[in-house]
Amino acid sequence: MSEKGHDQLGGERQIGKVVGRRRVGPSSLEDTDQLLRTAWELRGTDKLVPRGLYRFKTFEEADAWMIQAMARTHALQQSKT
Repeated sequence: MSEKGHDQLGGERQIGKVVGRRRVGPSSLEDTDQLLRTAWELRGTDKLVPRGLYRFKTFEEADAWMIQAMARTHALQQSKT
């Protein structure tokens, strides 16, 4: 199966070739659902960081804050058990 497109001059050109096909079936979706449920249970909460709008000057500053907030949430969850 080849896909065709049009170039700027109106002629046809071949876009590429299909190397393989991804098979997505019910088992694949069920596996993904089970993986997400397991991750939520292991995490212990659906909240990773406090709600709100946060502004940072750099991506590095935002990353550092995110890591601290997630660690704080994890520590609070551990102290409740």
